[in-house]
Amino acid sequence: MNNTVIRRIICFFFSLILSLSLFVISIAVTMQFTVVNKDFLINQLSISGYHVKAAEYTRKSISDLAFVGGVPSDIFDSVVTTERVQSDIYNIFESAYEGKQYSIDKNSLKSEFVNTVDSYASENGIEITEDTKNNIEHLSELCADTYLNCINIAGLNMVIGALKQPISFMGLAMGGAALLCLVSITMLFLVNKYKHKFFRYISYSLCGTFLMITIIPGYFYLTKPYLNLNISPEYIHSFINSFIDDTLKTFLGIGIFFVVLFISALFIVNLFKKRALQKGYNERHKDSLV
Repeated sequence: MNNTVIRRIICFFFSLILSLSLFVISIAVTMQFTVVNKDFLINQLSISGYHVKAAEYTRKSISDLAFVGGVPSDIFDSVVTTERVQSDIYNIFESAYEGKQYSIDKNSLKSEFVNTVDSYASENGIEITEDTKNNIEHLSELCADTYLNCINIAGLNMVIGALKQPISFMGLAMGGAALLCLVSITMLFLVNKYKHKFFRYISYSLCGTFLMITIIPGYFYLTKPYLNLNISPEYIHSFINSFIDDTLKTFLGIGIFFVVLFISALFIVNLFKKRALQKGYNERHKDSLV
């Protein structure tokens, strides 16, 4: 096996290591800015219209209870406001990221429903008997439970806790990958005498990283199988779709970044190759007579 073959094997090996290292770094960076990032998740609540849709769904559910309870269906709209729902939802998510359990005061909420019915009865001259009072208490209990069921997300703290677990590992992975990148680039530089050959192997690595980081996210983004997830209510479904959608877009954005680097590397390869050819030509003809 001659030196040229050995050199090529070494170059392809370190080119592969460089590509895999860049892929690991890209994955870690993307995860830090999306899946495990609180601001990204909170922003997705706004983008998907989560709190607006959740407020509408909650009001509709409580309106049905009010109608069955013999009071106007919109009587509790002043209690279940969009602002209130938004505040509670954001507190639930932020507390989950801090490892805490946000608890909505059910008794206080129930009292608001009771007071709303009492005010309605007073304004319309409706007498509240002992039986009526018990019915109001029961209706308010049902409304409070419905509100909590609509706002709270089962297993949210567990899911977010699981997502946060890899954070410390990501730092180690990025550090190790960065070290491998440095070693790989150094070896490629030392093994290749000509600069255009060095940058050619760098371009191979960049192309490989681009393919690894875009093929699967690109497939999922184009086919969108997550749209068919059987999740209800609809506002949770919309939130998850938006979350996955923008995470995939981030991966594709990183892929575009590597495409730009790949094209730049090809341009540099061409530039140094022309210089090398010109230098070789000049050296061969420097003693020629004109």
